[in-house]
Amino acid sequence: MNAKVSLNLQRGYTAKDIAFIESTRPEGGGWRLFEYHDDIPKVTWAKVGQDGQMTVKTLMPVDDLFERTQTARAESAGKPWGDGQKVASIPIHIWQRELAEAQREGDDKYVNKWLNDPDHAKFRTKEGKL
Repeated sequence: MNAKVSLNLQRGYTAKDIAFIESTRPEGGGWRLFEYHDDIPKVTWAKVGQDGQMTVKTLMPVDDLFERTQTARAESAGKPWGDGQKVASIPIHIWQRELAEAQREGDDKYVNKWLNDPDHAKFRTKEGKL
């Protein structure tokens, strides 16, 4: 067992975690694991350039998420709407880029329009128009 794998196992990562982490490593040298969340899953890599600037890359595969939202959508089909009902699962990086500002400003009209857009249906856990 090489030293890097041994160290990661000591950190509590499983062999499956390590394989996933390594599969997301950006091309080129110098990238170091910055953080890993197995429950999301989310991997963040960092690299310090010769100019001293840090570059950070975060990867969040969403294939699993789409399967879960499709299952939730099927399970909620035909059920009535209720207060506080979950209507979507949106990865944090997409939420930050697309919806965070609108939510901070209380722009429910924009958020609903975004969620109702057919291009974003894959994030919906509940059918219907908001």
